[in-house]
Parts: sequence; C-alpha cells; structure tokens
Amino acid sequence: MLRIFYNKGIFIESRGKKILIDPIGLPHEKPDVVLISHAHRDHCNKRVIRGLNVPIVLSSAT
Repeated sequence: MLRIFYNKGIFIESRGKKILIDPIGLPHEKPDVVLISHAHRDHCNKRVIRGLNVPIVLSSAT
C-alpha cells in the first residue's frame, strides 16, 4: 500500500518505509529517511531535520 501526505513537506510510506521530502515543519510520523530536493529555506528547516535524527539525502548546493 502507498500512502502520501502533504503538510509542511511530502510524506510517503510504501512497503513499511517512510520518506519525508522537503520538510519545513514537523511530520506527523517519524520518517526513516529525509530527502531534500535542494537547500533553499522554502524546502527545508534545519531545526526540524536535526531533531529527526535520521539519514538525510540531499543534492549539491544550488
């Protein structure tokens, strides 16, 4: 089953794995990994990311 939520980021869950994309606020569930499309303030919040304590995948600086 695939679940997708959009609220202060995009939260995708599939096959028991949870991915949070471009978080700007706290997610409703803790993800397994965070994906940041690019490091602009409207696509990520440093405080939120640090507080999650999960692996982070991001692109090179733009």
